[in-house]
Amino acid sequence: MVSFETIESNFFEIPQPKTIDDWFAELESAIAQRADSITVEYDPIYSFPKEVSIDPVEIIADDERGWSILRFLPHR
Repeated sequence: MVSFETIESNFFEIPQPKTIDDWFAELESAIAQRADSITVEYDPIYSFPKEVSIDPVEIIADDERGWSILRFLPHR
């Protein structure tokens, strides 16, 4: 079961919920596409990417994206 709460967003539609694996896939995709800038802070206990900032092309304005995972409930 996945649930989430959007705290602040500039999306016209609420984003679909994602699992931690989905967030890793987003990060892996940015790496594979050779984004110009990727900044990641990993959770010190669970090692998931809790703060991410991605800028695919630095010379293009408004293409940056990022996320913060503030709270989560681990499942088994």
